[in-house]
Amino acid sequence: MLRTSLQFIVKLDEWLEEGLPGLLVACMAVGITISVFARYLFHAPIAGIPEFATNAMIWVVFLGSAAVTRRGLHIALDVATNALAPRLKAACAIFAGLCTAIVLLFLIVWSWNYLHTTHRILPMTGIPLRYVWLALPLGGALMLLHEIIAIGRSIRGLIDGNFEYPNASFGDHFAGDEEFQEEL
Repeated sequence: MLRTSLQFIVKLDEWLEEGLPGLLVACMAVGITISVFARYLFHAPIAGIPEFATNAMIWVVFLGSAAVTRRGLHIALDVATNALAPRLKAACAIFAGLCTAIVLLFLIVWSWNYLHTTHRILPMTGIPLRYVWLALPLGGALMLLHEIIAIGRSIRGLIDGNFEYPNASFGDHFAGDEEFQEEL
């Protein structure tokens, strides 16, 4: 039961961070292409497509950032820390992770509060702006989740004395559980 629940959570997380942004990018590309053709061939642009594309990009950025956080692929200046011993490297990773977590907590709280104070409606599509801004707390929460997992790995590396910066794939959150890895 627990394994099935974890598999569902893993698949849902993958879809939210990679599937949904991929689908949104495809919709944006098709919509903008159709709008450009309609504008230049028929002199009648399709209303709402540029607005949809602009606001869908917000979702792509925040959900995509969560996927990048999960894989440990955000830009990092690790020239100095790569020369450190594994325990010092782990300590630096813990410090950086805690700083990142604090910023993400601020983002989540601020965006959640803003979400509840905005009552604007997008003029062309009629979509309430709060649905667009929902990407910020959701993406921030997913990034925070992955950052907490990374901090846990860093703490383990600090204790074990065996630490390397992750360039993880999604299933690596469950590293050491070979049976679970095979089921993914």
